[in-house]
Amino acid sequence: PRLMATNLPVHVAPPGLADPQAKVKVIVVLRNPKDVCVSYYYFAQKVLELKTPESWKQHAEDFLAGNLPFGDYVDHVLGWWQRKDDPHFLFVKYEDLNK
Repeated sequence: PRLMATNLPVHVAPPGLADPQAKVKVIVVLRNPKDVCVSYYYFAQKVLELKTPESWKQHAEDFLAGNLPFGDYVDHVLGWWQRKDDPHFLFVKYEDLNK
């Protein structure tokens, strides 16, 4: 495909995305962890398949400990960030997309 979007961590991403070759370019959007935590809190309340957080405090503690269904956000980001020197990758902060 010409365009592919994913939220997968690098260790389970398709090989063509995690280790691109030839003319493939990958844009990785990074977001402030605080904003991710807040966004996921409200997302989990709306999605029936996810456990509704007991409280904001418990959710924040679980997020910081990496005890959420999608794992540790820091590990997720660091997996992609290890490719920062690869010319196939462009890293963009979510907050800069509105500028």
